[in-house]
Amino acid sequence: MMRSESIPVACTLDAEAMPERVKEWDRVLTHSCSRERLASGAVRVEFTPDIRAADLAALVESEQQCCAFFEFVITIDARGLGLEVTAPDDAAALVSAMFDPKA
Repeated sequence: MMRSESIPVACTLDAEAMPERVKEWDRVLTHSCSRERLASGAVRVEFTPDIRAADLAALVESEQQCCAFFEFVITIDARGLGLEVTAPDDAAALVSAMFDPKA
């Protein structure tokens, strides 16, 4: 069982701060060079070399503080910098809407 299945699907970010957070994600995701849905249900985003891992990690940390139901895995390997995002089944549509351009 995923850790996030026991955490409520809820965001604690102040409603006034949400538009700026969405803009932050939009800015970061403009640096994606590929996105794919994994068999696990996660979405994997791979980034161009012009994004810094520290900037991605800072945004992920901020998102985790308000949306603890998300699970994020940042990887740096032969493929480059990547981010895998998973959430409970009842938040799958949210993962798709935010991270999967085919959704």
